[in-house]
Amino acid sequence: MTKRLYTRILKEALFTNAYSVVLSHNHPGNTARALVADIEATNEIVRRLNAADIIVNDHIIVAGQKAISFAESGIHMGDKSSYFRVSETAISSQKQAAKKPSVHEQIKEGRKEIAQKYKKPVKAVNMAKKSPGLDV
Repeated sequence: MTKRLYTRILKEALFTNAYSVVLSHNHPGNTARALVADIEATNEIVRRLNAADIIVNDHIIVAGQKAISFAESGIHMGDKSSYFRVSETAISSQKQAAKKPSVHEQIKEGRKEIAQKYKKPVKAVNMAKKSPGLDV
């Protein structure tokens, strides 16, 4: 990468008033590994962004159907980014958040709790509209 590109990345981050960024680029040769040039370029970008108090959370390389993350690989991305690590706990909590019950399920559960509280049986409510005067 050239100095001009590093400057362009910094300008874009400053223009958008970014607090942190995630870098990404593709490897057209489908090699899913970080090259020395990738690490050197990342270090230069991190140095410039950190000087502007912008945190670099991760750098992801996409290679065909594969992707590698510098954060998951343990590649250091500057002192300001050292707190950021992808962990199994974070991934499992995201999965649990994805399993949140739907609104309909929450309403059903709420009705059950109310029925248990007042010891009344839960009545099924039919939400379908009835047309008046069509009963035969």
